Amino acid sequence: MVFHGDYEIEFEIHKKCANDWRTEHLGHIPAMTAEQARQRWAEQYNLTTEELQKIEAILPTQYV
Repeated sequence: MVFHGDYEIEFEIHKKCANDWRTEHLGHIPAMTAEQARQRWAEQYNLTTEELQKIEAILPTQYV
């Protein structure tokens, strides 16, 4: 039997800073894709659509 957790990795969640290229590291969340990580983060923290647009899920360098 295979569980989804066997394929999930920890994505880094970052929030884009306004009018800047930098981001603020918010934490980590397991998922299979970056988009799924963003959606899980949004659900966990009850983000609005506007807040979700500022969130990025980044693959940690250990997986590149």
